[in-house]
Amino acid sequence: MPRTLLSSYSNLVKVKLTLNGKYEDIEGQENLFIQKFKSDVSKTFGIPIVTIKNVNVSPGSIKVEFSIVDDDMGTVNEAVTDMETKVKKGEFSVEFIGETYIAKSDSFRSEGPREEEGDGDGDGKETPTFTTQIIIIVIVGAGILLILLIIAVAVARRPIKKTQGASDDRRVLKMEEDSSTSSRENSTMRKEPVPDTPPETRTDTVTDTTETHGNDYQIS
Repeated sequence: MPRTLLSSYSNLVKVKLTLNGKYEDIEGQENLFIQKFKSDVSKTFGIPIVTIKNVNVSPGSIKVEFSIVDDDMGTVNEAVTDMETKVKKGEFSVEFIGETYIAKSDSFRSEGPREEEGDGDGDGKETPTFTTQIIIIVIVGAGILLILLIIAVAVARRPIKKTQGASDDRRVLKMEEDSSTSSRENSTMRKEPVPDTPPETRTDTVTDTTETHGNDYQIS
């Protein structure tokens, strides 16, 4: 079955998934299977059947490719996100001629817009682009380098201040010691006694008169 390109639709998401089962089970009935597939997708995900376009099936179990198109990009994104969640949980299947074909949980793929999710009231989150992530990393890295540089400068300057302070202390201590030594020398000089003049030598004649038992002695 040929695919119709929908290049005129800007709000378009292409989806691929694989259903468990044999392609031979639907071979020759592809058109009926596609109609049933579109009906089940519409009921399961709550989207109008007219938004499900360009459905194609191929062998390899049962591979299904289709597009979801809508004027409201939010509706398309919401449907694709819900579809991906259910497929990964094994909760999406198609009923056809009494058989149930469950989507393989690891088979979901999508191509197209889903940059923004949510209804615009703040619940949706925008995933940062690669360029934004690089800019954030560069800014954070530059901030860390600046902090490390400031710390390195502070550490490098600290020993210089201590050395200068110790040198000043030694200089002051030396000046105090010199002053103290000078004071002690001056004090010693002031306190040194002046030698006395030797006394003059005199020779005197001492006359000692002692009276003993009436005798007089004279010593010259």
